Amino acid sequence: MRKRVLFTAVTILLVLGVFIAKLAQIQLVQTKDYSKHGINLLENSVQQRIDEISLDDGRGGFLDNRGNPISYQEKAVLVLFPFVRNLRWPKEKLSAITGIEKQVIDEKLQEAKEPFVLEDQVILELDDRQIKAVNDLRIPGIIAVKKRFAGVPSVANHLLGTLTLDKGEIDSVHANGSTSSSVDYRTRVGRTGLEKAFQLFLKGNGTKRLLYHKAANGLPLFGVDIRYLDTSGSGERVNIQTTIDTAIQKLAEETVKSHRMKKGGIVIIDIQTSDILAMVSTPLLNEKDMNDEGNINQMLLPQTPGSIFKTVIAAAAIEEGLELEGRTFNGNLDHLDREVSGETGRRLGSVTFEKGFALSSNQVFGVLGKELARENPDLIESYARKLGLLGLNGWSGSVFHTPVLNQLPEERKGSVWKDDSMKEDPNFVANTSIGQLDVKITPLAAANMMATIARGGERMQVRAASRAVDDNGLTLAKFTPQAADEQEISSVTASKLQQLLRGVVIAEGPNTTAGKLKSAKYEVAGKSGTAEVGDKNSHKYNKWFVGYFPFQQPKYAMAVVDLETGEQSGSISSIYLELVNGIHDLHTKGMKNSQKIE
Repeated sequence: MRKRVLFTAVTILLVLGVFIAKLAQIQLVQTKDYSKHGINLLENSVQQRIDEISLDDGRGGFLDNRGNPISYQEKAVLVLFPFVRNLRWPKEKLSAITGIEKQVIDEKLQEAKEPFVLEDQVILELDDRQIKAVNDLRIPGIIAVKKRFAGVPSVANHLLGTLTLDKGEIDSVHANGSTSSSVDYRTRVGRTGLEKAFQLFLKGNGTKRLLYHKAANGLPLFGVDIRYLDTSGSGERVNIQTTIDTAIQKLAEETVKSHRMKKGGIVIIDIQTSDILAMVSTPLLNEKDMNDEGNINQMLLPQTPGSIFKTVIAAAAIEEGLELEGRTFNGNLDHLDREVSGETGRRLGSVTFEKGFALSSNQVFGVLGKELARENPDLIESYARKLGLLGLNGWSGSVFHTPVLNQLPEERKGSVWKDDSMKEDPNFVANTSIGQLDVKITPLAAANMMATIARGGERMQVRAASRAVDDNGLTLAKFTPQAADEQEISSVTASKLQQLLRGVVIAEGPNTTAGKLKSAKYEVAGKSGTAEVGDKNSHKYNKWFVGYFPFQQPKYAMAVVDLETGEQSGSISSIYLELVNGIHDLHTKGMKNSQKIE
């Protein structure tokens, strides 16, 4: 009996000792750095007794290429604190100033559990007169103030990216030196896109808040005065000016939507600078489920290109001096030298190299691909690299002595061969030469390939952002256009490719692949492609058109791709035509507006 009592007593003492040790850890030892997440218990205990509303989280935002905000808005709003419902104040006067009925204001106050911005279906925006009139009432807990709303970007959601409050990702950013020594788990960090790429610039330097201390019953603890807290100090917020042209971006987004494209997208690049003017990916972004396919930017992932890849074979054949002049090919055969019937393909008859490119003859490029492989098994891969299809195309560089900054962190490299042994097999080579088998390129790379050809062979990195600026527009850092490091095709080869790409559009006859584009308001040069994906029974296809325009004075390079669609033939050239004409109309409208201003 005595042993049992002694054992029980010792157990109780040990348990109490553990509780006391834990209490000492919480209240004395780790009050400011508790657990592996470094939680500040003192701050959190104070936070439980505070009602607050954020006016500005301090994080930078994004601007379009003209300097207009596209990821945030600043509005003058009316902020109400819940304790106001327990006070007497002139409701009729506030109603008269705001135009919102007294009953609506009462109902929202009764429902409120924390400070809120007044809205009646939409957020109430105040003008300068209303701001002064509201604040002159001097009602405790009702304040007219400017608030910065940072939410889902109005355009280019996939490119700009998403934010997260995930503690693991916040800790990862902190470990990489992108935040101060104090970690605030209420402050979001970049998870994807430019939000992730420019986390170091956008992270913010403190917040602006309205707050008051409350008792257990929700009433003010130290009176009804609202406190304005600004922790931003003297540091300037940093915004990122992107290369996005808002008008072109909206046009691209509306086009994808109107054509009900389920998976795919559009990339439009400025040829002179290789700046991204528009980038659309579908399915649409789904911030509620970060594992949703809609959160993947399809324009940065390698896809099977089909006949788009014939541009690589053409470039290699020209530059390596294969016999092309005066040579003809049997267009009634496919790339594996099998007879083509009306059911299995298009019978093109006898075709030259140029006509074979214009009509996208598989026989021509199957033959040329095998000749290149016999000469040197590495040639096809080498020219794919020269045209920028295998490496990363996005802008990268060191800024302010930081590690290398990659503007497009989700971009992936392309590929040609699964393994080297395939280069020795003629059938594998033939399938690869028409962009099938294991060939994968990103739509971004395809668009930049067209820009490279239009520039005469000069390769450049693709920019999504041009500079970092403060709220006053002062430039803090520049991301200047820069050439790609890898080898290029010659200007002579580029010139011949230009003529081949224009020939695709102006070709005559029943077997043309881009005849609709003859009517475009700009002269277009480009290449179509249809790639079979999945197993043979799935009947799924990637449909492409990549090119540039205007042909004589190139300005825009564009890739449009409809991925894993169930129709082998379709309206990809119709989408391209609609975009070309839309951009022409935007340019014409802009010219007219500038003339009026002058």
